[in-house]
Amino acid sequence: MLIYPMEKMLHYQLEKKQILDSIKFQVNQNLELSKIIQITIERVVNLLHLDRLVIYQLDIQPYASKQKHHSKCRKNEITYEAKSPLIVDSILNFKAENYSRTDKCWAKYRQGFTLTIDDVEQANFSDCLLALMHQLNVKSEVVAPIHLQDKLWGLLIAHQCSDVRIWHHHETQFIQEIAKCIEIAIKESQVYEKAQKQKVELEKRVKNQEQQIKDALVAAKIASQSKHEFIGTISHELKTPLTKVIGLSGTLLHWNSENGRSALPVEKQQKYLKTIQESGQHLLKLINNILEFSDLQSGKNLLNLEQISVIELCQEVTQSLAEKADILDIDLSLDFQIELKDDIFCGDRERMREILINLLDNGLKFTPPKGKVTLRVVRENKQLLFEIEDTGIGISEKQLPLLFESFTPLENFRQRLHEGAGIGLALTKHLVELHGGNIEVESALKQGSIFRVSLPILAEVNLRCNSQSSTHSLVELPKKNIILVTKDEQLATSVCDNLMAANYQVIWSVDTITAIEQIDGLESQTVILDQDNLSREIFDLIDTIGAIEKFQETKIILLHSAMDSCPEEYFLKDNIRDRFHKSSDISQLVNKVRGVTEQKPS
Repeated sequence: MLIYPMEKMLHYQLEKKQILDSIKFQVNQNLELSKIIQITIERVVNLLHLDRLVIYQLDIQPYASKQKHHSKCRKNEITYEAKSPLIVDSILNFKAENYSRTDKCWAKYRQGFTLTIDDVEQANFSDCLLALMHQLNVKSEVVAPIHLQDKLWGLLIAHQCSDVRIWHHHETQFIQEIAKCIEIAIKESQVYEKAQKQKVELEKRVKNQEQQIKDALVAAKIASQSKHEFIGTISHELKTPLTKVIGLSGTLLHWNSENGRSALPVEKQQKYLKTIQESGQHLLKLINNILEFSDLQSGKNLLNLEQISVIELCQEVTQSLAEKADILDIDLSLDFQIELKDDIFCGDRERMREILINLLDNGLKFTPPKGKVTLRVVRENKQLLFEIEDTGIGISEKQLPLLFESFTPLENFRQRLHEGAGIGLALTKHLVELHGGNIEVESALKQGSIFRVSLPILAEVNLRCNSQSSTHSLVELPKKNIILVTKDEQLATSVCDNLMAANYQVIWSVDTITAIEQIDGLESQTVILDQDNLSREIFDLIDTIGAIEKFQETKIILLHSAMDSCPEEYFLKDNIRDRFHKSSDISQLVNKVRGVTEQKPS
């Protein structure tokens, strides 16, 4: 046995300690794993005077593999290499695809066995493995396993190629220690990488939350400003007619009291009474608009469908505003471009009248004297198109996005020249969408405006109208109808607000019997059930929907707060398409509903 000189042994021990300390330092510094391994094996090659030191990594997943079955793509290859220069060839990225050690040998490596071969020619190698040693020009080798999470990650292999080498115990032991250090480096690298990913994700979430907070502050500021504007607008709208009512009625009372004075002339009395009546009508209209808008937002309103003569409706609307147009010295005209055979339309007469009145009245309000307001009616394919064109003051491009916002008059209440609470166009938009249509505007300052309302002409709705011409059924057009069944008013309000903001029409029911009638009458194919709030009734409703043939396409979303409170078999039923935990962000329910409503019938 070769005896090392004391000085050489001390140098070896010092260098060995420095290498091991260096690995620990680099790991603590969170250096890149590949750099730690490469630096380490290069120092080991120099210290032990090895011809070659490699890492044979097992079960590698190829980069950016698109294979579905990853196990078929994995491979084994040499991923790291350090060698003496100009002595041996490089075997980096070498894949021993045609050679394999015995299963018994792999089992030993998994158990921590280290293989030491002084002379490969004297080893008990298979012909295949010996051929591999010759191919790689290996005379002697040491193979130490590298484990990760109780699995064999790879092998640390030392090669002597120039000549046969007798491996000393301290050399084999050092290679084993290096393998253990590499294990630690890999584990720490994975922990650090995971921590970095979590840090990035956390920073992303914090950034998103910061943005949400900023958006919420901006929204709160806008809401506060809108509230201020709304209070000012409503105060102005209420105060003006109330002042007239109180003042003129007081005048009438004063002159008709027994104070010895002569009575107020009849002409003035009639004038005052007319002003009082007009002010009262203005107040009634304002209050009705606010109440109706509130009902529409809560999803309580339905359409009273009937056969309508469009020409009669349009003539009635224009005639009702003719006197106002004459007083304002504005030319109000009707341009009807529909043939009489296509005159009948199925819709809610009062709601359609309200749409046209609001738009024409808006045109008259913002058109100066000698101007013109035109109601044009055409039929394009399966759309009934109303165009309200005026030669008024127009709308700036900056204000167009605010046009249909509720309680947002385009004039500041302190500088207002025209009356209005700012809900007329918002209400009109809701009524148009309730019919399944849409509204848009084309305008520019000092160039007038054109409001376009398009309503769908649905064959199945018209057939239903024809079969019920004598009686009008309260139904809503089959466009994005959602039935919500819950007794929780706060939950219902939150769900309705979020879904209606996403252009869904939500009908709220507090009991399952009414829900069945609504599902049938509205032909709704999406139902949201509050499982916690209605208990056993919900399960009966689910069974009823599943049992009735015409409800087969009805899709159900369950709202719940406790998973174990609902029998698992109900989650497996065909018509339950999704579920939503009520502790989650309720706005995410929109995504659930969108995913369910866009599912094609099976």
